[in-house]
Amino acid sequence: MSPPAAVIARGTARCQISRQGRPVALTSGGRAPASSDTLAARTSGGCDHGAVSQYFDDATTGETLWNPATRVAQLFFRMTEALVPVAGRPCGVVDLQIDEYAVDPEAFAAFVDALVREYLAANHPIFKAMLAGYLPQAVVMVERSGRTVAALTAPVERSNEAVSLTVDAFDPAGDGRDLVQRAAAAARAMPTG
Repeated sequence: MSPPAAVIARGTARCQISRQGRPVALTSGGRAPASSDTLAARTSGGCDHGAVSQYFDDATTGETLWNPATRVAQLFFRMTEALVPVAGRPCGVVDLQIDEYAVDPEAFAAFVDALVREYLAANHPIFKAMLAGYLPQAVVMVERSGRTVAALTAPVERSNEAVSLTVDAFDPAGDGRDLVQRAAAAARAMPTG
C-alpha cells in the first residue's frame, strides 16, 4: 500500500488524503476505520471533508463517472441494490466504504440495459414512474463509461409483468425519447470532479 499523499488534522479527528486526493477519516491509531467507524467519524463533525461528496468510479479505468453529494450517492447506491431483483442480474456497483463506489462498467451497463427494457416494455404507470426516477442517472453513468444502453434502440415487446388493467402506459417509443431527454438533462447536473 502506498503512503497517503497527506494527513491533515481537524479538531481532534484526523483525515488521511488518499492517493486520489480524497479525504478518509482515520481512527486514533491512524488507520482507515471500519465502515461503522467511518460513518461515526463523518457524522460526528470530525472529518467533514468526506461528507461533502462521494465518487462512482469506473473500476477498469479509474475515471470518475459521477461525484454526487453524499446523501445523493447513498440513495443512488441503495436504489441500485434494491433494483437488482427487478433487473434479474448483478448491478456491478460495490461500496468501497471510503466515500467511493467501484463500478464494473460491463456489469452496470447490462444491469441498466435490463432495467430500461423492463421500463419500456411495461404498461403499468406506477412501475414506470418508479423506474423513471432512477434511470436517467444510470444511463448517464453507462454512457460516461463508454458503453451504450442497447434497449434504447432495440425493438420492444409488451411485458406480461407489472401489468396495469386500468391504465395502459405502454409507449416504448415515447418513453425511450423521454428517457434520453431526461438523461441529457441529468448529465448537466451530475459533476465528475
